[in-house]
Amino acid sequence: MHHRFALLLVCSTLTLANLRAQDERFLAFQLQVEANGSRVDHFAVTVFKGNEQVAQLEPSEHDACELMLEIDADYSVRITKPGSRDKLLSIDTHLPAEVERYKAYPCVVEMEAAQPLKGDPFYHDFPVAVIRWDTASNSFEHVGRYSEEIRALCTERLASR
Repeated sequence: MHHRFALLLVCSTLTLANLRAQDERFLAFQLQVEANGSRVDHFAVTVFKGNEQVAQLEPSEHDACELMLEIDADYSVRITKPGSRDKLLSIDTHLPAEVERYKAYPCVVEMEAAQPLKGDPFYHDFPVAVIRWDTASNSFEHVGRYSEEIRALCTERLASR
């Protein structure tokens, strides 16, 4: 099953063979970057744990990477590519105590051309997606309503403002 958000972030929740045991204490965050529906390379990834930068992946010919994120932490992942608008993801890896197994999280980020944004400028640097544990699905999931609301705030002139 694929989810496409209005913010052009695509996250797949397909069943994966790799279930992670809780004692490993890492979430495999599988990131792929696309533009106009095709894979792209030469993007940079900056990983923040809390407010501290913990990793910087420089641009290369690869169109995907896997980040091993510690469980029970908060991360921000910024993807940059020359000529494209930066994308920021918020990832909460906290798990309920009773969860012993969980799947890797595959995520495809669709880059957009760097163009002036409309809407309320206050929201332009907000994450395009929030990813966290969803008890109902028993897996890490994006918060779809958040993505829709941020897109509206960044791209549309809201009548109520």
